[in-house]
Amino acid sequence: ILAFEGDGQLAHSVGDYDYYLDKRNKRASAQASQAASNSTKSSGTPEVKKAPAGKPRKLSFKEQQELENIEAKILAAEQEASRIEALFSEADFHRRYGQQIDQFNKELASAKARSAKLFERWQELEAIANSGG
Repeated sequence: ILAFEGDGQLAHSVGDYDYYLDKRNKRASAQASQAASNSTKSSGTPEVKKAPAGKPRKLSFKEQQELENIEAKILAAEQEASRIEALFSEADFHRRYGQQIDQFNKELASAKARSAKLFERWQELEAIANSGG
């Protein structure tokens, strides 16, 4: 999904519209909590920078390999979630899989969590690649 957000920003999201909305809401709440924590900090203490200003960091070889393969992993996790959701939507699901409902729910939650974690890592790697070259 490509979405135009406030301040002329374009957001790219892999997944369906509900997933995009969920990520947008989480991002907004994280920004709000960060702003609240920044306002509660005392102004007398200086902030410590993690990295010195200078050359932007480049991806390591391992990170480059991870970035090349992560989209396939995201797709696989999303396909697994879609497969399980398709099973849930079958008319005779409860008759065929009645004893396995809890297992399918756990697998679905795991696939969605794995997809979200991989997507966040992909965003981190892309940010480093775009800033460092």
